[in-house]
Amino acid sequence: MSNRENETLAQAAVTALTGQLALAPKPGLPDPRDLGARVTGQDHCALRWSAKALAPGLAAMAAAARRTGEPTSELRAELGSIGRSTEHSVGLAGGGHRGALWVLGLLVAAAALEPRAAGRDLAATAK
Repeated sequence: MSNRENETLAQAAVTALTGQLALAPKPGLPDPRDLGARVTGQDHCALRWSAKALAPGLAAMAAAARRTGEPTSELRAELGSIGRSTEHSVGLAGGGHRGALWVLGLLVAAAALEPRAAGRDLAATAK
């Protein structure tokens, strides 16, 4: 898997994350029905911006998984380290998506480990 493929995996995760902003209803979270509200509009903008800040970290997670070649405790530790660094970057970009980072990072790493895996198998590898 090339650097380009790692970036493609990361971008797919970011696209999925920003795509969920269009879903409604989301009780307690900003959704498209609230776009007229000034605060919610700013929330959506900040969430899209901070989601984009995840891409480099997610690509690094895919690269770490590819380099390791299997889901080991060492890989999990490296993913955690990359995740903490990425959380810092996301915080500088406006915050948001902190919980999504770990889940998406595990899924991106699993996809890098098993590029042909389908949903259930991918989730099992991420687990």
